[in-house]
Amino acid sequence: MNFVYEDLEAETTKRLTFDIRYYENYAKTFDGDLEGGLYIFKSIHNTSHLFNQSVVFVNAYQGTLMSMFVIYFKSKMNPYENNFLKIKVAGDGIKFNEQIEFDLYLEGIQYMPGLDVTVNWKCWDLNATGNIFYTDANALEIVKRTSDIYSKRYHYTTQQRASSNFYPVQSGIFIEDESLGEQMVIMNDRSEGGSAWQNGTLELMINRRGNTSDSLGNDESLNETEWVNGIEVGIRVNAKYRLQFTKSRKQALDTIRKRFLRTQYPL
Repeated sequence: MNFVYEDLEAETTKRLTFDIRYYENYAKTFDGDLEGGLYIFKSIHNTSHLFNQSVVFVNAYQGTLMSMFVIYFKSKMNPYENNFLKIKVAGDGIKFNEQIEFDLYLEGIQYMPGLDVTVNWKCWDLNATGNIFYTDANALEIVKRTSDIYSKRYHYTTQQRASSNFYPVQSGIFIEDESLGEQMVIMNDRSEGGSAWQNGTLELMINRRGNTSDSLGNDESLNETEWVNGIEVGIRVNAKYRLQFTKSRKQALDTIRKRFLRTQYPL
């Protein structure tokens, strides 16, 4: 999904892409090989795959305090149920908030060898400097992450580039274009794994399901289910994310901290 973010005050525009992708879970090929599972994110390929989805219909709402698009879509992996995405911009009647809210509802993952599902944002007008991105530590400080840092430091190669570049994200993740002095910040409402190792694409893992075990604790696969209309399906997920462009790392951290406090203490 492609769209344009326009800041009327700063007279700037940003071209953005939002999509939902998945990594295929790794299953062992020989005795002693370690599979992906409850404790390990391990994929067959380093690149994620785009879900084959089709838009069913789009509703647009314009109000004094909020503007919103609601996009209903189906996935060919689960063609029986609608997923939906609400994109909201709120304000106080005079000025709109700088944050864009993504309210996403996903139906459960169909049972198969295993998928790790991510939500992804890419800004085509920002270039992540030096394959560097930043994650928060409980909204208290920002931790600098460099793609493939451990393989470069210890001089080894890995076939698990994707998983080796994922880090815990409690409240927010961002990339920075040092030439422009701007950051693109994504704030999540729960702890998730996240990364920006693929050409500045910010990705957060929203759901997982598989039938393999990594044998590191519970001897069972990551196969969480629920019953819907008498049918056992993968768990459904409803998550909210907020996107904002900032002008400094300090502003990015302040933005993440304020959103963290509002999420933890909504009243």
